[in-house]
Amino acid sequence: MSTDIKFIEAMISRICHDLISPISAVTNGAELVADLGTVDATDDAFDLIRDSAESASVKLQAFRLAYGAGGAEWHVSIDDVKKAFGDYVALEKRCALVWSVIKENLPHPLKKGLPKMVMLSLMWAIESMPRGGEIKIDATRLGEETAKFNITASGIGAQLREGAREVFENSEELSELNPKLVHSAAIGYYASSYGIQVSVAEGDGQVSFTVTG
Repeated sequence: MSTDIKFIEAMISRICHDLISPISAVTNGAELVADLGTVDATDDAFDLIRDSAESASVKLQAFRLAYGAGGAEWHVSIDDVKKAFGDYVALEKRCALVWSVIKENLPHPLKKGLPKMVMLSLMWAIESMPRGGEIKIDATRLGEETAKFNITASGIGAQLREGAREVFENSEELSELNPKLVHSAAIGYYASSYGIQVSVAEGDGQVSFTVTG
């Protein structure tokens, strides 16, 4: 079985895992309406359906930008990343986002695939904070067509998931891969494909990511 097939299978498993909970809650809410039918119960059920549907929609938009081909289209801007990730991080009640990127100071358009890699790295930052914390992002223009994004995840116990660095650095030579590590592998795989440099460092309750392209 090739690495490509393992990667695809693990990625699909990851996405399905993250979407099962909100979509199942929509189903449960609809069943509650059907079973009880009272006004109070209906109100509660509709709240559950609305919140769960919104959660599923936010995750789908984030996954489309991070994993899908649309995330590398020429018209995708850093504002799209800000909106998609802002909504995504809002689902994580223990995480806060400090966005210090000034769009006007960056090249336009950004290098193909750079917004995607920023989105992927931001999502990796969330994975690195098991107890929540704060994610900070800023950016620097390096030249007419290049920019560098700095992302820092700070919180109690902030660190890379075990095995994440290994699959990130060896994304094209993997013999084994599971859904918990596929996001890290995706970053290495996409970075190589789009010619974007991504580096990561950790220590003292922080994990830092640098995305350059």
